[in-house]
Amino acid sequence: MVNIDLILKGYDEAFLRLRTQRNDAKINGDSKSLYIPLVETLGWADVIEEYFDERFGKDWMLKLPNSKSDYEQVILGFRYARNVVHHRWAVAVELDSQIPLLQDWRWKLTLESTRPQPKNHAAYESKLAGRALRHTFKDLHKIYGLARKHLVD
Repeated sequence: MVNIDLILKGYDEAFLRLRTQRNDAKINGDSKSLYIPLVETLGWADVIEEYFDERFGKDWMLKLPNSKSDYEQVILGFRYARNVVHHRWAVAVELDSQIPLLQDWRWKLTLESTRPQPKNHAAYESKLAGRALRHTFKDLHKIYGLARKHLVD
């Protein structure tokens, strides 16, 4: 049976591949090679988001201890991107302009939706827009771990 532990394992393993391949990409100077593990990590994050939404409601992150407002903003920003792209992640991400060592995949500065999502759009602009995806993945890893501990057990 597919449960949250298996889903979180998928996310963690994809994120680990992304971090490992990032080191290889630095050596080879090939940031584009990171796109595959990046999209895989985004896909697992989407599955986790749906899991928590279905079981604990859309405001599940507010049930977590500590920095609830930061958690909420990261999750709402991620939801915004997901709702805009409908699993076509290439629409939401791009390589930054840093050439010297390794370009970073980042969230696009502007990501316009065809349907109004003012709260989620504001969260995207404040927490994700222009930010390297690896930082968002670290935040999501922390949030998902807390959710696993405080909501599922």
